[in-house]
Amino acid sequence: MNASKAHRFIIIGENIHCSRRVKRDGARVKTAADGSECLIFEDEFGNEALLPVPESIRNTEVYRNGSVPHVAAAVEAGRHGNDAERKLGEAYLCWLARRQVKRGSQYLDVNVDEISPEIAERDAAMRWVVGVLSRTFDIPLSIDSSEVSTLRAGVEAAQQAGGPRPMLNSASLERLEAVDLAARYHCPVIVMSSGEAGLPEGVEDRLENLDRIIGKCRAAGIPLSDMFADPLIYTVSASPRVGLIVLETIRQVRARYPEIHIAGGHSNISFGLPNRRLLNAVWLSMAIEAGTDSGLIDPLTCHPDDVAKLDPASEAVQLARDGFLCKDEHFMEYIMAHREGRLKSPF
Repeated sequence: MNASKAHRFIIIGENIHCSRRVKRDGARVKTAADGSECLIFEDEFGNEALLPVPESIRNTEVYRNGSVPHVAAAVEAGRHGNDAERKLGEAYLCWLARRQVKRGSQYLDVNVDEISPEIAERDAAMRWVVGVLSRTFDIPLSIDSSEVSTLRAGVEAAQQAGGPRPMLNSASLERLEAVDLAARYHCPVIVMSSGEAGLPEGVEDRLENLDRIIGKCRAAGIPLSDMFADPLIYTVSASPRVGLIVLETIRQVRARYPEIHIAGGHSNISFGLPNRRLLNAVWLSMAIEAGTDSGLIDPLTCHPDDVAKLDPASEAVQLARDGFLCKDEHFMEYIMAHREGRLKSPF
């Protein structure tokens, strides 16, 4: 893998997502002097700061089961807390963003869908988060939601802030309104390989769906250079052949559309398997070799620079590649090597 290709990779930082959780008994949570449970972060000067977990979060089943939805906690504190809590909520979000920017993110993905089942509440939360980040950072946001209304709220808030063009995440055949939204505001847009109903199974399904949604975007006036094709990266532990399918999809999309960007949620691939940082780096190297040039990743734990640290001849890398290529069925040899302590990580 040529290291120079990794440096051209467009990082869409994925960490400002209200579904993200940390363990209540983990290193990111601390009990304050007054007995309240708080999220630990750093302020803009590098000093430790504490964000009290809002009561609305403490009343959730997720919290009672031992986890804190920490991004949602910051949004709740920032929107509904007292003056001190609002400032801490904003500072926490800016800390999440700042860490990703320092690691080279060119976009910051923002998703607030887990805040509420009410669309109006999601719209309001999205506008608030976009406002906070746009006041502090000058890199574009990636507005991410399952609801077109929330996409619109985020894109309009970003436009009103006067910053760089936001990305729209995402448009698909099942919601063509998002194509019109991207065209109206001249946004780069992630285009999904899903169909009108249901997810694709193989390469041909993905290619057919992408051909159609790309055609819709071009007809709306969106250039290929503003499109990011998502081949839909599932969890390989649940879908063993997804690595082969996605890599072939990437190769064929790159051949058909040389100007398009090819993205995807790359960290999805390793859920449920040990030593995820190693797996993500190996997967990213394979995806880049196939033709991808971008994607949603956590740049703190999965970075294109990690690709350059891989030794292709090492047992760890070979076993990881064999798993993704279905030569090691269900990653059994890889898991055994992990249990025996034979996976020597380069990180």
